Amino acid sequence: MLVLMATVPAGETWPMSTSPSPNRAWAIGQKVRCLDDAFPRCIHDWCDSLPVAGEVYTIRGLQLGSDPTTGVLDLGFLLVGITNPRKANGAETRF
Repeated sequence: MLVLMATVPAGETWPMSTSPSPNRAWAIGQKVRCLDDAFPRCIHDWCDSLPVAGEVYTIRGLQLGSDPTTGVLDLGFLLVGITNPRKANGAETRF
């Protein structure tokens, strides 16, 4: 699953850069904008709530894991306002 997120610098309005600054790390409390909300249909099997393109969210947690469709290791965000049921391994789905 791939949901592109872009940082939202304070005071910046749309349109904005679609990639984070190379020297800025992702952090809890950081604002991000969802750029792509085209999810595979199977995501509804394990998610009740999904990010929406154009909406701004606040990162509430960072999780390493693997993409369920590709198996590739990646970093995912837990977002304020989006909570999903925990999976068998105890982790919540991240974006």
